[in-house]
Amino acid sequence: MEQKELPLAGIATIYLAACELCGKAPTELGDISAEAAYAFARRSSLDAIAAASLERVGLSTEEMTVGKMASIRKNMLLDNGRAALCGRLEAEGIYYMPLKGVILKELYPALGLRQMSDNDILFDPSRRADVRRIMEELGFESEEYGKGCHDVYLKKPVYNYEMHVSLFARTEGEELFCYFKDYVKRARLVEGTSYHYVLSDEDFYIYLKAHEYKHFSFGGTGIRSLLDTYVYLKAKPGLSLDYVERELSKIGIADYEKGTRELALKLFTPEGALSLLHGELELSDGERELLSAFLGSGTYGSIGNRINNELSREADRGQKGAKLRYVFRRLFPPMEWYESNAPFFYKYKLLIPFFLLWRLIRGVLLRPVKTVRELTRVIKFKGKNKKNGI
Repeated sequence: MEQKELPLAGIATIYLAACELCGKAPTELGDISAEAAYAFARRSSLDAIAAASLERVGLSTEEMTVGKMASIRKNMLLDNGRAALCGRLEAEGIYYMPLKGVILKELYPALGLRQMSDNDILFDPSRRADVRRIMEELGFESEEYGKGCHDVYLKKPVYNYEMHVSLFARTEGEELFCYFKDYVKRARLVEGTSYHYVLSDEDFYIYLKAHEYKHFSFGGTGIRSLLDTYVYLKAKPGLSLDYVERELSKIGIADYEKGTRELALKLFTPEGALSLLHGELELSDGERELLSAFLGSGTYGSIGNRINNELSREADRGQKGAKLRYVFRRLFPPMEWYESNAPFFYKYKLLIPFFLLWRLIRGVLLRPVKTVRELTRVIKFKGKNKKNGI
């Protein structure tokens, strides 16, 4: 099987992150400059940890130092803002549960090493209007409200909160939606609080990997996801992987979790990362393809990946007509799409034809380049090979 060359800057980024996790100075970067490694790390939201590692050997520039300090500052501001918000939720009797990076960042060895774009918090969906009022009273503006599984609130200089009424939308996969629909029932109340809930270590990890898989299978996700997996596993040595496997089997992603777990544990020790840098780390064909997918996805994947992955799913249902089915679904979304993305038209279904006409006009007149690029990808699509059962 012909293998893609892995980007050297990406491999160097893995090595820098691995060294910083254990407080070890990097000894080399292979045939790549510190600036090139940092540029890759920045595209992957790993620039703070890369900068900290490069500082240990005197290779950090002013830009790198400023970026690292900005990450520290943002984490502190988000933490302070979240404390104020959670205080209001407690006072008004609204249950809440911080998610994802809010938990993960505490497991990294220093403040700011796990960069944050926002804070995600699950809350009582019956109190959605009350949460909006609270956010506005705290000085936030509502950027997106009433659509999908979360509302987005912003406040200068860097405050960005995604307030979730559910963990997954139905449009993100029926199995994921149904499995996690009542997931908060697995959580326990934090001692000393009345409405703050947390998941067990295993249930948090199950959600973490399911959320990661959602991104991986749509637009892709970057190597920060693998790093998060490594950090979490090292911080939770007693994690019941048997329980994790049983639960993830119910939604069909146990193989994905196992593949990414084994890959992360190979990559992020300094010895493993240095071996990778030297081209000596033993990776199976599946692991190499998986790593290539992560290294090629930036932080949050790409539109191109999303299109290819959706076309691949259509092809899995039957090669004949996959492209036509994709185009038809893009022109005429299923009803559950309206429920998450256009709730007004979901409520007033007789108006949907006008919405479809507007989408067509917008695509042709307002977004012609984007529309042509998508059609070009559809035309050129030639199918895919299964990767290591993932």
